[in-house]
Amino acid sequence: MKYRNREDAADYLKTKIKTGGGGVWGKVPMRPQIAIKPEDTDKLIAAILGLSKGMSETKGSLGGTIQLSPEDDVQPGGAWEFSAEAPGYSAARIRIPAR
Repeated sequence: MKYRNREDAADYLKTKIKTGGGGVWGKVPMRPQIAIKPEDTDKLIAAILGLSKGMSETKGSLGGTIQLSPEDDVQPGGAWEFSAEAPGYSAARIRIPAR
């Protein structure tokens, strides 16, 4: 919802994914995601921007959790998997294999 009315949202997010950054969503910076292929970046951005379709500021909740592996426990391979669910809507899921 943060980017849905921004005309350059896809280009802005593509740059943030490739270069990383900090201060947008809190204190923890996002590292550059240089291993994601351009076509997978486009899929990821479409999924992010698609999450707000049919939603308004008053629907849903801001509750949620995220669990990341400690840096010393990261193994090669695997995948990024994003999913979202809301009452009355179909669940959305995207899986992007890691290289």
